[in-house]
Amino acid sequence: MEIISDKFLAEGIHFCIKNSEIFLDTAKTLLKQGYYRESYLLILYSLEEMGKIMMIGNYLFYTDSSERMTLWKKRFRDHGEKFWFSRDLDDIFNKIIPSEKNKDEEKKTILKQNIAYVDFKKNKFVYPNKVTEKETRELINKANKRISSLKDNHPSIEEDEKNIRENFEELKNMSFDDLKERAIKNGFSI
Repeated sequence: MEIISDKFLAEGIHFCIKNSEIFLDTAKTLLKQGYYRESYLLILYSLEEMGKIMMIGNYLFYTDSSERMTLWKKRFRDHGEKFWFSRDLDDIFNKIIPSEKNKDEEKKTILKQNIAYVDFKKNKFVYPNKVTEKETRELINKANKRISSLKDNHPSIEEDEKNIRENFEELKNMSFDDLKERAIKNGFSI
């Protein structure tokens, strides 16, 4: 079974932060040009990249067997899993897509599809959902705060590499409530 090095995990965290920033910066440019729906979609991509950071942190909990490693890789690519880490933003998402009988993570995936793609429903084509400037600005502000917190907590690849193993040993012995509190402190929603 292949184990990913601490340095590689630390680089992954910083790749996700950088890619998240690029999506967010592009979203801001589109917002200024009046492309609210397109901007909103890029913010969702940015949030997904931020969700991957927590998943990279979870990697060490999956290294005990090849089956669990396969599960981690699958979860890393799952949109619902990545959106799980943005549950505190549901109030914003509910303004655009009404509450349905789906889990919140599925709702966010549906939201992303509904604002990105032309659909075919009830024998007619449906244009993607509209998003207002206010809704887009609200989501950008929250995403900005989250990425600032992530950057504060991950100043360098070298520091993250050092902390990964140290934190893993500490995390193994923590209760779920303590893990949740720590995640919230580090800018993740639970």
